[in-house]
Parts: sequence; structure tokens; C-alpha cells
Amino acid sequence: MKIGIVGTGPMNVALAANWAPHNHQIRIGSRSPDRARAVVATIASKQVTASDYLEAAAFGDVVLYAIEPAAAVSTAAKLRELLSGKVVIDANNVPDNTSGLAAP
Repeated sequence: MKIGIVGTGPMNVALAANWAPHNHQIRIGSRSPDRARAVVATIASKQVTASDYLEAAAFGDVVLYAIEPAAAVSTAAKLRELLSGKVVIDANNVPDNTSGLAAP
């Protein structure tokens, strides 16, 4: 399965590291591709690659979305079209549950 991961926090990295041995192709994306590359280097699996968050969202058939709460709503708005029709795991804890990913 192709899994896109938007965000480079500890939960995202742990999940990528645990999914990779099961032959999933994983792309971790960040606002900073350099940050994503640094995180991917800690996983040391050819199944896991780095990109910006737009590419990670476009890549995955399933997308894990977990970023810092302050940016969750504005980033979700940028990703909405890319995520349309995909399975999205929204693991953000945004006040009032307004991450922007729910269907209108």
C-alpha cells in the first residue's frame, strides 16, 4: 500500500518505521523537505522516502495527517483537493474539531 504521511512528529515517524517492514511504500512530507529527509534517515528503510507535504499527500492511497495544531487548519485547506477520495487518518487534536478535513 502507498501511505503518505503529512508531518514529521514522533508518532508519524514511529508509525512509518513500523509500517515499512510490511512492504508498504511510505512518503513522509514536511513543510521543510530537509526536515523530512533527516527524519527518513533515522528510519533507514528503502520503503520510506521524503518529500514536502504536498507530495506526501498526493502520493498516498492512505494519508496520515498529524502536524502541529497551530498549522493544522490552514494546511488542511491546502491539501483538501489532493486528499479528496482518499482514506485520511486525521490524528490532529485541533480545538473544536475543526481540522478542515471533514466533509462539508
